Amino acid sequence: MKINFFYCLVVVLFIMMGCQKEVSFEVGNKPSDGSLQSEISGDCLPKTVSGIYEAGKSLVAATNTIKVDVNVGQTGTYIISTDTINGYFFRATGSFTNTGNNSVTLKGTGTPFSAGVNNFIVSYDSTICDVQVTVLPAGAGGPAAFTLAGGPGACAGATVNGTYIKGLVLTTDNNVVINVNVATIGVYTITTTFQGMTFTANGVFSATGPATVTLVGTGTPTTTGINTVPITAGASTCSFVVNCLPPLSNDYFPRTTNSNWSYEFDNNVNDSLYRKAIAATISAVSNTFNIFMANFGTGLDSSGYYRRNTTTGEYYEWFDAGNFLGYNNPLW
Repeated sequence: MKINFFYCLVVVLFIMMGCQKEVSFEVGNKPSDGSLQSEISGDCLPKTVSGIYEAGKSLVAATNTIKVDVNVGQTGTYIISTDTINGYFFRATGSFTNTGNNSVTLKGTGTPFSAGVNNFIVSYDSTICDVQVTVLPAGAGGPAAFTLAGGPGACAGATVNGTYIKGLVLTTDNNVVINVNVATIGVYTITTTFQGMTFTANGVFSATGPATVTLVGTGTPTTTGINTVPITAGASTCSFVVNCLPPLSNDYFPRTTNSNWSYEFDNNVNDSLYRKAIAATISAVSNTFNIFMANFGTGLDSSGYYRRNTTTGEYYEWFDAGNFLGYNNPLW
């Protein structure tokens, strides 16, 4: 009886161990691996801080958040957190189901003790990056009072960044830095829309006096040329100029008359090539080819004959392969 009991006990233990392993596999407790995306400076890239942070006021997990990007190499569970500074911290847990870039929102917990700029270190796997959070003085969580520098005329010292092309969607590189004068610290929102472009900025002013604001562009420009974009903030207005270029051509080898370009090959300034399309054309193999002239530094000479299939977008060259290969007779 003792032997049979011991045998049964061993069998039960093996069954329990097998079930335990199976449950663990199904739940998917394997930790993920990857890296936080960051700039050369060490700041998280991108870093999105949401919510108002005010000394003595408890954070709200739903609104006081930090969003960071993670390049996931292996799916699985994750814990991403910051250190605790000035009485509060941020944390996120979950599972990555896809490799590559993933955005994660860390929720804030705690109560800031005092006003100031807090530099948090975000940690995941073996990587870290930095995020700065501005805490306003107690009672300063309301709207800021400020004016736009240069108003009501041109925005004084405005810097327009990025390239603007009609029909091309704006990115974060398309932004405008403007100057303001802050009378009362607090939160602010500035937004303006003009000719398909919208420029927006949200944040907090933690000190009075001169300050700069970066408005990030979204949308798609609808008008080429000079666009005078107006901004209104409170009772003040000003404007900045955005020069929108004509739409991009999908013809990467322009063949219209006098289209031309130059470039270097072999990374040698003496080996520059100038290529120009002329009005003349030739007919070959039931197609019309544009004639190009080129200058390798010794004057213009024939550069070949080219056409583009407008349906497929492919390019074709009509050339003497015999001469190219060193044959005595031409082979077109």
